[in-house]
Amino acid sequence: MAKFGVWRILWRILWVPGIALHELAHALAVLLVGRQVRRFEVTLKGGTVHHTGGGSGGLSFAFIAFLPFLLGNALAYIFLKDALALLNEPFDVNPFVGLIFLWLSVSFANASFPSNLDMESARWD
Repeated sequence: MAKFGVWRILWRILWVPGIALHELAHALAVLLVGRQVRRFEVTLKGGTVHHTGGGSGGLSFAFIAFLPFLLGNALAYIFLKDALALLNEPFDVNPFVGLIFLWLSVSFANASFPSNLDMESARWD
């Protein structure tokens, strides 16, 4: 039973970079639309960003909700492209770096999709 708990924790740790990027993208979007970040949190189970200007709907909320998708996929593409290039090098570069880039690419892409709460706050009123 304890073994299962350890594997579950390790599995969640694999996704932390993507979760962190997702929440950082929300925070960046909040700042870009002229609001203030009140709370920023990243955990093994997910993350959250609370900001000023309550309510939901409208263009600013759509931007806040969807910037993680755009930024996450853009960075996933860049890291994947670099990972594949590094892994095809004839041992000039440590292949471990390519594997790290591949892991980051998958983590970023996995966490880029809007959560249910993101979709709810992005609705058009």
